[in-house]
Amino acid sequence: RFVAAGDCRSHPERWALVAAAIEKAQPSLLVFNGDLVYDGRNDELWDSGFFTPASSLMKHVPFYPAPGNHEFEAPAYLKLFYTPADREENANWAQAVGPVLLIGIEGAQVWTEGSPNYKWMEGVLAASKEKFIFLANHYPAWSSGAHGKGNERPMLQMRNSIMPLLAKYHATALLAGHDHNYERNEPPAEIGVTSITTGGAGAPGRGKSAAGAAGNPYSKVFAAVLHYCLFEVDGDKCVMKVYDLDGKVIDEKTFVARKP
Repeated sequence: RFVAAGDCRSHPERWALVAAAIEKAQPSLLVFNGDLVYDGRNDELWDSGFFTPASSLMKHVPFYPAPGNHEFEAPAYLKLFYTPADREENANWAQAVGPVLLIGIEGAQVWTEGSPNYKWMEGVLAASKEKFIFLANHYPAWSSGAHGKGNERPMLQMRNSIMPLLAKYHATALLAGHDHNYERNEPPAEIGVTSITTGGAGAPGRGKSAAGAAGNPYSKVFAAVLHYCLFEVDGDKCVMKVYDLDGKVIDEKTFVARKP
């Protein structure tokens, strides 16, 4: 039972509301898709903008982040968060938790086919025996929002390199943020897996953009609201329910166990 969320930067009062809702859901783990604060190089913001608004949640729920563009590769980031990477200086990590393999990456790094990062990820995927695989990073493969114009290098990497790799190993879904909304994209199986944008943890809300919507033929559900995604694994099923702050389910999907 874990939660995915992202993009709480700039509005700690809104992040406090989302954090309280996540805590009420009683997850075993929180996976966060970046943009924790407006500028990660400003040390004071880590306290006032992130930890203090979520102080109760952070006391007892394990937290694995993937960095976003607003972290600005700040040295403080890797000091503040412990993740199961091979060394402290590495923002890329992988962790099996029961039947689920979670992978978190710095999506702005080089992930093109043949790169060291790509080879590392393929090795992790190839060795996995888990029933479900989720990749968390900040950048979606497709988006109907403001970042969906299609010319951002990290998003192009997600689309052209990472998505085919996830599809090859029958991964469950990509978890991303960057655009401040919820969106579920369902590309054909031969080019990718379910792509979920969960960027509604408090950052300024964004609706669809004309360019983004025109370039995203795979969108199934879109909502520009504060929200979080709750995943519950039971046997060969993983049920995702996406909640707004009124407790309304704005999307739901059941994933079935993959065949390694």
